[in-house]
Amino acid sequence: MNKILVTGGAGYIGSITAHELKKAGFEPVIFDSLEKGHSETIKGFKLIKAETHNEKLLIRVLKEEKITAVMHFAAYIEMAESMQNPYKYFHNNTFGSLSLLKAMAEAKIDKLIFSSTAGVYGNSVKIPIKEDDPKNPTNPYGESKLMVERILSWYDQVHQLRSISLRYFN
Repeated sequence: MNKILVTGGAGYIGSITAHELKKAGFEPVIFDSLEKGHSETIKGFKLIKAETHNEKLLIRVLKEEKITAVMHFAAYIEMAESMQNPYKYFHNNTFGSLSLLKAMAEAKIDKLIFSSTAGVYGNSVKIPIKEDDPKNPTNPYGESKLMVERILSWYDQVHQLRSISLRYFN
């Protein structure tokens, strides 16, 4: 059975994804600090309680669990808060993602679904927004996600890490 690491798997989108993965025949392994997530939403799943900054643990989990792909939902998501505390967002969202990517490269995991945001577009000049429209984040949250999207293209070139970024609209 294919094991999928779901970072932020105890959060709203991550926990729903974990349940859907299980229904589809995959074995989700949840990696979540539980700072914002809820353990009751993932009862019955293997949980590693940790932050994505813990690169050594990530490498160990990816290898020992024989993970075949990663779905990365672990992020702070509040735009207004990001304007008050940009460090928190860049540290967790960007640096945490970079730690995950380094661990994936070391463990030779080459598939990633990245939870991004429509916030990478900023204030769009036209509706509907198209995927290739200009990206102009207006806050550290959107910028932190755009930075990861850009990093992913380099990890594809250097490490053949195949990824897709999901951009959510509210």
